[in-house]
Amino acid sequence: MSVAVSKTEATERSLKTASATGISFSSGVTGQNDSALLRWDLSTPIQAVFLDFDGTLVDSESLHYEAWSAAVAPHGGGTGWEDYERRFVGKSDRWAGRVFLEEAGHAPDDAFVLEVCQAKHAYYRLRSPERLRIADDVLEVLLGAPAELALGVVSSSPAVDVQPTLTLSGLHARLDVVVCGDQVTRLKPDPEPYLTAVQRVAASRGLQIAPEAAVVFEDSQTGMASARAAGMRVIQVEKPSLLAGLLRAALAR
Repeated sequence: MSVAVSKTEATERSLKTASATGISFSSGVTGQNDSALLRWDLSTPIQAVFLDFDGTLVDSESLHYEAWSAAVAPHGGGTGWEDYERRFVGKSDRWAGRVFLEEAGHAPDDAFVLEVCQAKHAYYRLRSPERLRIADDVLEVLLGAPAELALGVVSSSPAVDVQPTLTLSGLHARLDVVVCGDQVTRLKPDPEPYLTAVQRVAASRGLQIAPEAAVVFEDSQTGMASARAAGMRVIQVEKPSLLAGLLRAALAR
């Protein structure tokens, strides 16, 4: 015997299942972070999906950590993975480079910080083509999303660290917008990156999207704060392997 299930009921079940696997749902209000569906607003249609890059779309944080470790070790700097994950994930390279050098006992000027950042970038870019992959199931969901749904990637990393992976995967051709850290004045947690994404979608599609009609997928507190400050709904993804299931659940409505 078959039982008819409404679209809303099916969506609620999917989202609750996603929540149980380690994904938390957040409203667009700063400070709220719900691990269940209780505050997930099913009445507002989703017009845009924006994804963070590092740690959300690709599992790149370990490579960033390796790159920083290699760059600052000659200057006596470095830290453990847990400390790096807690303090440095989601922060700008210039901020991270300065902190690493200061904690190693230096009083770095801008040129010294830039030198270390460039060493980090060189290590990362040499290895990223073979290390970074967007999962097949994530690509299946995104490339199969309705054409009327705007898609974008919003990252604090510079474009040179983001674009190659998007292009090689074939995802770039489907994206309406890619906003990178070297294309905005203020980085996350400021709302500028996500507000810029909405503005660019409006310019390219002629589609005005209210912030609450956009859903953001983020892994870091810094990124979630940025999206919330922009007035958008946020879904926290604890690790990239959970992203495909969460995307399916969100787009099922």
